[in-house]
Amino acid sequence: MGSFRFRKSINLGGGVKLNVGKKGVGISAGVKGARVSAGPSGKRATVSLPGTGLSYSKKIGGGKSSHSSRSNPTLNVDEMTSKQIENRKKNLTIFKFIGIAFALLIVILIIFT
Repeated sequence: MGSFRFRKSINLGGGVKLNVGKKGVGISAGVKGARVSAGPSGKRATVSLPGTGLSYSKKIGGGKSSHSSRSNPTLNVDEMTSKQIENRKKNLTIFKFIGIAFALLIVILIIFT
């Protein structure tokens, strides 16, 4: 059985778009080939090769964290569990990805402006 879909994108200028859909309202910014968006389903970074139909999209930021990982954010590495260490590594990887995507976006804007 099919499902009803609704999506409308409003260009606000400067590479910023307001996206309205069935699940809610979101916003995205970027240029053709690189975009970062935030909406009801979370934050996402997307890189594509325009005209090819090929793209890579990754959810950025985290979902809901357990209270135990937020209870004492100043734990020493010796006191951290392996799960907490892995979570910190994952967060660092996400920040690296955002930084690289942002740098790529700036380079693209400089080249095409």
